[in-house]
Amino acid sequence: MMRTGENEKTSPAGREPNMVHLMMPRETIFGMGCLRSVGETAFSLGTCAFLVTGSESAQSDEVVDRVRRQLDEHGMNPTAFPMPEGCPDIEAVDSAAETCAENQCDVVIGVGEVGVIDGAKLVAIACGSGANSVRPFLVNEWLFATHWVPLVCIATPPITGAELSATAFVADRTNGVGQVLYHPCLIPEVVIMDAELTLPVPPAVTAVAGISAFAHALEAFVSLRANELTGTLAAEAVRLVARNLVRAVRDGTDIDAKTALCLAAYLAGAAANGAGLGVASLLAHPLGMTLGTQYAEALAIVLPASIEFNYDHARDKYALIRDLLTAETEHAAQRLSDVLAALYHEARINDVISPHRIDYGKIEETLSAIEKSHARARANPRPVDRAGLVRVLRRAREYIHQQTLSRGSGAT
Repeated sequence: MMRTGENEKTSPAGREPNMVHLMMPRETIFGMGCLRSVGETAFSLGTCAFLVTGSESAQSDEVVDRVRRQLDEHGMNPTAFPMPEGCPDIEAVDSAAETCAENQCDVVIGVGEVGVIDGAKLVAIACGSGANSVRPFLVNEWLFATHWVPLVCIATPPITGAELSATAFVADRTNGVGQVLYHPCLIPEVVIMDAELTLPVPPAVTAVAGISAFAHALEAFVSLRANELTGTLAAEAVRLVARNLVRAVRDGTDIDAKTALCLAAYLAGAAANGAGLGVASLLAHPLGMTLGTQYAEALAIVLPASIEFNYDHARDKYALIRDLLTAETEHAAQRLSDVLAALYHEARINDVISPHRIDYGKIEETLSAIEKSHARARANPRPVDRAGLVRVLRRAREYIHQQTLSRGSGAT
């Protein structure tokens, strides 16, 4: 999962406006079965591992057990800390960082979904700086240390690209607001993307994760900060999702399709690091918290409405993405939204998002969270204000209602 905090930043002093600056992990380990390298990789970074994990499920337990065995084989004596499900909050991150420091861990490993990865990033930063809490980092960028605990990120499933990003989302439960942090220090030292981890993933999770990667690629492609490098990365990510998402959803054992989705997520994440994201990503985290769902599902909910909102400001680029989609599918249409609707139908995205209800109270709650966090989407092709956010959320509400009616009428 990627966020819009990076859109707040401008080019550092002295950098040419047209210069491409793409921040990436120092090392990427990609491929079927590459999880087996985690022990050796972590041992090259430290001697005592702090393992940030997620909720207890059969799949997460199995992956964590594999990671733990690898670390044990290298004598790294891992200390595990389970992050609460969903978005990490300040209290959980602070508790994890305290445990990490008490056990004198010198390398952090995040294994899990987007919230776990965000939590691991924040633990590495807090421990590296010696801070008692992550809270000051929300308002004082200068607190980010030049030295931090090395971080290894292993997303499960590795289909969103969140592990690459220089952002992390954290909930401030005390003040009822979510905050997006952006800093190069949040980019992990090592990213491990093992397509084998996608095999036990349910079709619905694969579907929304793939659409999340598509959304990041699309928003990076139409971003006001897009350039030749980010555009090339984003376009290839779109092509890979278009060619492989439905295959991966229909056949969970299609390792070629799932490997392609992992690659798409990586390319989309890289494009977003360089170009920034837009209004859909801005809305996805606070809306997800409001609805009690994951970031990827919330992103799938608002993506069609965001395209409609931006259409007149990115018509030519949307046409290029439409052409990429139609070249890889059997669907031809005049507008990108029509081709995307067909993809949503075939990948059964609508079945995942239609149970959610966005009433006017949830719209106000989402808007209030954005206003409190001062987040923006300055790279979005169309200027975004409160009225624009209301328009997108109301259109998303209408879209979900339409899908509910279609399901009720027996449409397939």
